[in-house]
Amino acid sequence: MDANLELRILVGLLAHPQGDALDNVREWSEHCPWLVEPVLELQRITLEEWQGEHTRLFINGFPRTIAPPFLSVWNEGLMGGNGVGALQEVFREAGLEPVEGMPADYLGTLLEFLVYLQESSLAPGSMSGAVFKERFIQPWIQRFVTALREGSALQLYRSLADRLEMRLT
Repeated sequence: MDANLELRILVGLLAHPQGDALDNVREWSEHCPWLVEPVLELQRITLEEWQGEHTRLFINGFPRTIAPPFLSVWNEGLMGGNGVGALQEVFREAGLEPVEGMPADYLGTLLEFLVYLQESSLAPGSMSGAVFKERFIQPWIQRFVTALREGSALQLYRSLADRLEMRLT
């Protein structure tokens, strides 16, 4: 399987599930056999239950959010720390701007940029995907995947943690 396709699928799995989310995961399971069992589990629950688990894990869990997918939270203990500015500068140097409303340090944004670096024929001296991963993802990803794996009630997110760990550490 194309490594960048799997990274894009991982980005999709981080997104908040919407009406066609199960169809998407079914389609992705054709490329990623590790998604077959999670699809079977997702077929047994409602979309609202899935959305609730996503929210609890990534957005607004009580008494705490289990696995916020943001570099600044894991590296600095708060949203929007100093690492965001450094990331924005890296994106600008590559000629890109983050999508409006999407934090620069969101794991989905980082994975999309990693794919971009791996697919681009950037000028010599530009940051490589390996350097980007080492500098901006690896310092915190193990803590994130451990929290996700241990905190999720759904196989989907435990499997996501396993794949992120395999691809990024």
